Amino acid sequence: MKSISKLNHLRISNGVIYNQKINPTAVATPEGTRKLSQMIRTYINLGGHVQFNMVTAEQLKEAQDKPEDYKSLVVRVAGYSAFFNELSKPVQDSIITRTEIQEVC
Repeated sequence: MKSISKLNHLRISNGVIYNQKINPTAVATPEGTRKLSQMIRTYINLGGHVQFNMVTAEQLKEAQDKPEDYKSLVVRVAGYSAFFNELSKPVQDSIITRTEIQEVC
């Protein structure tokens, strides 16, 4: 985050995309929430901007199976955000795969 915050965003004509995926279990405890809060504050104080995805692959799969229960689920795609259930199945599957890989790491 320190490295990204040093970029001169005014000189990068197409902007900078810096997405973070956070597994919901990372903030399931007060300690985890406190650490995430400190990380965000530090990054913003350094001049950074960030978007977090905090969803599990299991939740995304459930959203595919029961879209009526997940109408407001927004995910980061590739430089933009979208309602998960408005995306095509191949794009949804790609996001699920990315999320599964992140959960393993």
